[in-house]
Amino acid sequence: MQKSFDNYSAEDLLLIGANIIIKNNDIKLALSYFEEALKKSPDNQTAMHNCADLYNSLERYNDAEKLFSKLCKLDEKNGLNWYNLGISLISQNKIEEANNCIKKAYELNPELMNLSCGKSTINN
Repeated sequence: MQKSFDNYSAEDLLLIGANIIIKNNDIKLALSYFEEALKKSPDNQTAMHNCADLYNSLERYNDAEKLFSKLCKLDEKNGLNWYNLGISLISQNKIEEANNCIKKAYELNPELMNLSCGKSTINN
């Protein structure tokens, strides 16, 4: 029986497809799906977050920083977004900004202290 995609938007299909591709470890192809989803729906936070994560994976830290900054503005109380912004910043050696983001992330979500940062220059 063929599955019907009639109830899914183009953005949803792109996200579903990209998640399937990620499971096959094709990050660049998955990123192209997320970028297409963002073109169609610029405020899609799921696509934005996943795209930013992949930018970090591909060491495109400046691109990741832009999206995580936007996510932090859209949802100021999401500690994980602040944490990920901090990781993007520290990867660019923007230490003071990174520290501020990580501290804010910990204030919003203390459980994030259990995560390890990519570089060990974060000060609590």
